[in-house]
Amino acid sequence: MTVLPRTYVEMFRRRAIDTPDKIALTVLADGVRESATVGFGAIDRRARAIAVRVAELAESAPDPSEACVGIAIGAGLAFVETVLGCFYAGVPAVPVPAGMRGRGAERTLGVLTEAGVFAILVEDDAETPHLSPLGLPIVATPAIPEALADDWVEPRIGPRSPAFLQYTSGSTSAPKGVVITHGALIANMEMMRVAFGADPSWSSLTWMPPHHDMGLVGGLLQPLAFGGRTVVIPPLFALQRPLRVLQAIAKYEVVVCGGPNFFFEACADRYDAKACEGLDLSSWRVAFCGAEPVRPEALARFAERYAAHGFNATALHPCYGLAEATLFVTAGEPRHGIETLTVDGAALPQGRLAVVGDDDPNARRIVSCGWPREPAGVSIVDPATHCEVAEGAIGEIWLSGPHIASGYWRRPIETAGVFAAWREGSDGAYCRTGDLGFVRDRRLYVVGRIKDVIVRNGVKYHAEDVEHAVRAADPALESASCAAFGVDDGRQEKLVVAIESKRAKNAAPGEIEEFAARVRAQVLASVHIRLDDVLIVAPGVLPRTTSGKVQRRQCEAVLMGTQKPAPVAEGAA
Repeated sequence: MTVLPRTYVEMFRRRAIDTPDKIALTVLADGVRESATVGFGAIDRRARAIAVRVAELAESAPDPSEACVGIAIGAGLAFVETVLGCFYAGVPAVPVPAGMRGRGAERTLGVLTEAGVFAILVEDDAETPHLSPLGLPIVATPAIPEALADDWVEPRIGPRSPAFLQYTSGSTSAPKGVVITHGALIANMEMMRVAFGADPSWSSLTWMPPHHDMGLVGGLLQPLAFGGRTVVIPPLFALQRPLRVLQAIAKYEVVVCGGPNFFFEACADRYDAKACEGLDLSSWRVAFCGAEPVRPEALARFAERYAAHGFNATALHPCYGLAEATLFVTAGEPRHGIETLTVDGAALPQGRLAVVGDDDPNARRIVSCGWPREPAGVSIVDPATHCEVAEGAIGEIWLSGPHIASGYWRRPIETAGVFAAWREGSDGAYCRTGDLGFVRDRRLYVVGRIKDVIVRNGVKYHAEDVEHAVRAADPALESASCAAFGVDDGRQEKLVVAIESKRAKNAAPGEIEEFAARVRAQVLASVHIRLDDVLIVAPGVLPRTTSGKVQRRQCEAVLMGTQKPAPVAEGAA
């Protein structure tokens, strides 16, 4: 039996000492050209130097026992060196987006204030005017002398010591700092290694923002810890031209790369046969997909478009995870592709599972997110009675295992409500996800969120079901962003759908009305509910989290005129 390291510092140091010259990181600063290629030993030395400076700064914190430090650095070498420097100092890191403006800057300031950081680490202190209102020391880590590495002393930390605070994206509530301990991080990375069938010889690629759990844990920390080369493309360049990611996968023979559903949709939508001439994706064996609902139609379309370029559909690897579980919760068998189940979409909101044929008028295909890896556990629980439901019944997804975070930073009440849930017949504590799902043949299927339910005449409707029907109304909507949400007018909850469409700019009034009528008819036929309003808005108007998720619960304030929409942050859809 393999004995895992106690902390991430121990794990990475082992790599740096055993294979100091092996390439650990390659950064493509513009998405194409290499700006940095460094080995494990060089990263380790820079991390030790930064750790010495961080430890010095921490001594001035009001309460050293709860001291944490902010990191406002974009994807690249400086971020990796800095976050490891915090680990090496034994000081919890708080990653936030770099270079934000407007409401994005306000959110960043709010997170850093809520966390109570004692300093902010940046790459270039000339580009941080938005951080000055905090009145905290701002340190550019590339300027820290490397000679300080010789003064490094290994910190007194263990599995229960916080490694970093992962602030939730705020898609359903105010952002909260999830405390990820070294023990939870190590356990979660091992679960991912087993689920992916990973090997130290593999190369991986990440384009996701490093302040997000999928970008930080799945994109950087996990592959670095297990010894493979990690290729990094800044999110902005990846989203501007997704082909850059695919070309880098081919060039570096990348085995592991993935992202949210919208990334695969973007690659399929922007497919250009001529631009893809000579593209070879045959090395890509783990194309994981998570962080938002996985749509089988989108993944199938991606696989079909790129089959001629060596992409094998068996590489598609749907996953389920969340920050409260560090990142990873479930995934299917490596290199077996996606598994789907066709169910009665109208029955799901009523808590009933009915398997139907593809020709059923209410047919909805949902993707299996696989199963957890030992020693983690997934239970489906009735949120009202706290009793586990029978297999195939819909309930709230509850989690257990060593990968679960220790709670929310400085929020004991919320921590108790989410991380200390009790279940009938069990002595251990569970983590409540707020997600609805069911288990069938060991596979987990996620069908929505408890808080994204619209009640009409005593009948419950999931927002995701309404959005699914909207996209089926017109081929042009297959990859469109839309949001279904309720608006309380004091008498009843009205159902509103907002759709981002280029048609909103130049379309004639008659065309918009006809388009909205098709949407209404499709929703009525599929979900059996009448829409009170259909809003057609320009691309980029819907409020989003920093990871690109549409914030349904913010739509009423933004679209009904009470609040301006927040700008899309770097890395968002």
